Amino acid sequence: MNLYNKYRPKNMLEFVGQNHLKKSIFYFLKNKKIPSSFLFFGKKGTGKTSFVNIFYRLLNCKQFNNNLFCNTCKNCLLIKKNKNLDYYKLDASINRKIEKVEELISYFKYLPIKFKYKLICIDEIHLLSKQAISLLLNFLEFPPSYIKFILLTTELDKIPTPIVSRCILFNFKNLTVNQIFKHLINISKKENIICTRKSLLLISEYSNGSIRDSLNLLEIAKSISSKITSKIINLFLNKISKRFIFKIFKFLLNRKISNILKIIIWIKKKKIEISKFILNILNYLNCLIFYKFFYNYFPFYYYNENENNYKYINLSFLKLKLIRRYLIYEISYFNYIVYDYNCLFCLFFEIYYIINTQERI
Repeated sequence: MNLYNKYRPKNMLEFVGQNHLKKSIFYFLKNKKIPSSFLFFGKKGTGKTSFVNIFYRLLNCKQFNNNLFCNTCKNCLLIKKNKNLDYYKLDASINRKIEKVEELISYFKYLPIKFKYKLICIDEIHLLSKQAISLLLNFLEFPPSYIKFILLTTELDKIPTPIVSRCILFNFKNLTVNQIFKHLINISKKENIICTRKSLLLISEYSNGSIRDSLNLLEIAKSISSKITSKIINLFLNKISKRFIFKIFKFLLNRKISNILKIIIWIKKKKIEISKFILNILNYLNCLIFYKFFYNYFPFYYYNENENNYKYINLSFLKLKLIRRYLIYEISYFNYIVYDYNCLFCLFFEIYYIINTQERI
């Protein structure tokens, strides 16, 4: 079993983040005023499916207390044994035709077999055909009291407005780097994975707010080496370290063109993707601007950063701003230009010119 499935949250205490949604669900359950339809939207790996499973157990628990299901009542034991006959899930990415929705509607006619409510979950609802959505819309408007709908999507803008207006919207936000980082530390301890804090931080940053992606990356790193370090993470993520980019800026400041040419040759040998490399430089530049001009106001923010990667770069705010603007301009053309190593040379030359220009900027 992979790490994501092994450590899938079984109750709200284990669920990472989304505290604003937990409060809403607990309010509905305590007041016994549960809406007929919900629409969960957010990026992949933020916990939508896990939240549905936990909500279903809370909904049908007979001894619900302190925001937790009891795990001992008849309903809880039946769900634990996967005898949940009143739970129907439709994956619209596989079953998008109208026939499947018709089958779903026939399921509405019957009262719950074991529990108080029937829960119908439609995953990736934006992939349903137009005919299927039109048919579903009629039943979302006036569903029976014993039916609860939960619709899941990663692309809210693709769902028709009439569907959205009939649902309670739950926005699953991307998890913060700190939330993912703490979660990875707990799992690495439970799994006895030998790893450095810096390597886990790199995984947390690269996963872009997705718990699933972070655990998958941890599993890949574990398969590569018995001891996970930042070098291993940078290697398989094709990621450039901040220390390396610091050296590039140092060479540009000291006008060491020969060393810059060596770096371009090294990048070519390693077959590093140039678009990702430019993004890494921009990320470094953002950290550099923050450290040099805002660090004194927010000293806690970069608790994990090595100050030596920033404090020796003596550039004015305007020069850093110009370089940043130039990089953003280059990034905007990623979809239109095939970047080669000549482009990289021109990029370094442009940064070199901005850094060493005689004008006081």
